Amino acid sequence: MTYIITNNKMVVENFNYDNYVFIDGDIIDVLKYVRDKVQLNYLLLTHPLASNLLPDKTIYKTIIIKEGSELDLQSLQIIEDAIILAEESLPRRSDKILSDNILTDLRYIDYQIIIYSLYKIQGG
Repeated sequence: MTYIITNNKMVVENFNYDNYVFIDGDIIDVLKYVRDKVQLNYLLLTHPLASNLLPDKTIYKTIIIKEGSELDLQSLQIIEDAIILAEESLPRRSDKILSDNILTDLRYIDYQIIIYSLYKIQGG
């Protein structure tokens, strides 16, 4: 089973997809949720830092995972590294400049990235 993990309401509102988990939190919360799932044998299908949009440049993150049969050490290393990078970069982010227009743009960018990723995962 494949799951979409996100803190982006645009993904939830505009995706016709049954298996998603909405995280009411920041990027770190999403990454840690995914890490916990990876430790339970889930595999990363999308990179947690896809598009090279670092955590100090956005507040939305969507990741696709799927159930596996054993611990995938590569997925675990990738998500752990992403958490470390996010924790190091978040203090550099200034949420004071995030106007409604900027937040909408950031949601849209994350949404477009995940649409393309899902299309590629499904063989498109």
